Amino acid sequence: MAIIENALDWLKPDGWIAILGTYSILAGGEAWKETVRTVARHWMTRAFPAGWADARPGAAVRPDAFKLLLLGAGFTDVEIRSFVEPRDWTFDEIVGYLRSTSVCSEGALGDLFPNFEAGLKEALRPAEGRLFHEWLRCGFTMGQKQTDPHPLDFALRQD
Repeated sequence: MAIIENALDWLKPDGWIAILGTYSILAGGEAWKETVRTVARHWMTRAFPAGWADARPGAAVRPDAFKLLLLGAGFTDVEIRSFVEPRDWTFDEIVGYLRSTSVCSEGALGDLFPNFEAGLKEALRPAEGRLFHEWLRCGFTMGQKQTDPHPLDFALRQD
């Protein structure tokens, strides 16, 4: 919320803000993604036996959460748009992506990471040059900062 509030100060009147995102490899219906989720869950449970934290209270987790935040901050013309693009992943790209996450990174898994990577490689059995296909789901929420009313406009409305 702080970023959205600060954006109101940074943006000129009629300026736009866009919040971009994609769905994770750990989401989606492709069979290879289910395999990745299963392996990731196995190793995350070992690294976090008590479980990992849920989103903190007030975090934007609903599909329309960013829209509600922008509207609540006073942005207008708020829209959500999404699209899909074909994306092929190599095994190394999948591992590289997972290294960047908060739950499957080397920092999170520590000494377990090499075993996680080996387990994932065994589960996916990537043949040389094999690609893992998905329809990458992307989206954005955008909103416009309202035009600052001219002082005379406000004065005229008061009469």
